[in-house]
Amino acid sequence: MQRSGPAKLQKESAAKPTRDELEEWALKSGHALELRAARALQKLGLRDVGVSEYYRDPTDPVDRECDVVGSFDIGSSSTVDLPGGIPPPFRCTFVVECKYIKQSPWVVFLSGREVTAEVFFRSYPTNRAARIVTDSMGHLSASPDLTVPPVTMELGHRIAPFDSKAENIRPKAEDSKGRPDKANVPFHAVQSAIRAARARIKADDPGDGAPRKPEIAIPVVAVDGELYDCSMSEKGRLRFRSSSGLLLLRTSWEDGYSRTLVPVVPIKSISLVVGLVVLGFSAMLGFPEQDQAPLTGGLADAPP
Repeated sequence: MQRSGPAKLQKESAAKPTRDELEEWALKSGHALELRAARALQKLGLRDVGVSEYYRDPTDPVDRECDVVGSFDIGSSSTVDLPGGIPPPFRCTFVVECKYIKQSPWVVFLSGREVTAEVFFRSYPTNRAARIVTDSMGHLSASPDLTVPPVTMELGHRIAPFDSKAENIRPKAEDSKGRPDKANVPFHAVQSAIRAARARIKADDPGDGAPRKPEIAIPVVAVDGELYDCSMSEKGRLRFRSSSGLLLLRTSWEDGYSRTLVPVVPIKSISLVVGLVVLGFSAMLGFPEQDQAPLTGGLADAPP
């Protein structure tokens, strides 16, 4: 017969974590980062903000977790139809993948290309109603003067974690046995955000009946840690800068050729970047900034 003596009671008491230990675990596990991202979206006035929601992957019938989701309706007070005769509002849903990277900063290699309004507007997963809107906006490609107001983030073509170990200097999507390479955290974070954005649209747009409210799903990767961009000068020297946010261009041959722009941002800049993306879409749809009162109010407190 076993008895709980003083030694066992002391061991059980010592196993109780301290507040500092709990806080360190919450930070490194990413749970605190998800709460911080959700709070930032709520302060901007986004609706239906959720944390750790699950969705059914349409390409692989399994349930996957989405870190943070939030939506904003553009033109909710407008009585003017959107292009294509679709009634407003136009919904922007942000699907955020969160990563704690303080132990391994990320470096985004810039492409040197500009983001045109057409690429920006048409690069995200959309439902049928939103596609009617975007297909009716021929002026996006016809007008060379139309840029992406006011989104001016640099465009990157590759992202990699900094690691001083030679064996992890250039991680791949898969290892030599065809399994996902766990060292390539940025790649899988971006792919997870894109997959969740596509799944949200497909789940809410079965393709039968009348078009639903136009919705566009924007994958975002938010990081807690340092983010750098890398470019090459005219003299052939590498330049590194601390970044407050970039657009990463991802191409895919799944379900036909597609291009997706993914904002990759430090968590301290997520309010600013999300706000600018919504205002950029609002400008292209022809809605004034005054229609986005909750959003512009939240931007006043966003970091520079």
